[in-house]
Amino acid sequence: AGNAVYAALIDTTRAPAAIGALLAIEAMSAPALSAVYLLLTCRLAHQYGDHPLVQRVAGAGRMSLTMYLGQGAVANALFMGWGLGWFGRLGPMALLALAPVLYTVLVWLAARWQSHFRLGPDEWLLRSLTYWRWEAMRRATS
Repeated sequence: AGNAVYAALIDTTRAPAAIGALLAIEAMSAPALSAVYLLLTCRLAHQYGDHPLVQRVAGAGRMSLTMYLGQGAVANALFMGWGLGWFGRLGPMALLALAPVLYTVLVWLAARWQSHFRLGPDEWLLRSLTYWRWEAMRRATS
């Protein structure tokens, strides 16, 4: 509820006190909203853990560092001047439509990657640096 109040009112006021109050509401309610997302995700994973869609998303979770860096790289290419330069050109609805498309493409790429390799490329590098030895990258063939 706090985040909804913040989102609804933040653009309607210019009074410093009101902005400060809204920022305080948002700062206090954001952790609660994160906890709700986490609990909902855990509940759905527990209830529908064997569903193929859940398995695809879980595969992306095993490559979370690669997914995080990949989203940043793609967004950088889309929005910065060296790429398509879309920053400030797309409205909120276009961005809202773009986000699940980007995520779906990255989940699909993660599934293709994991059919051949044990770890994501960034997870492999991080693990190799952590253990001071090159980790096996390819899946074992039977």
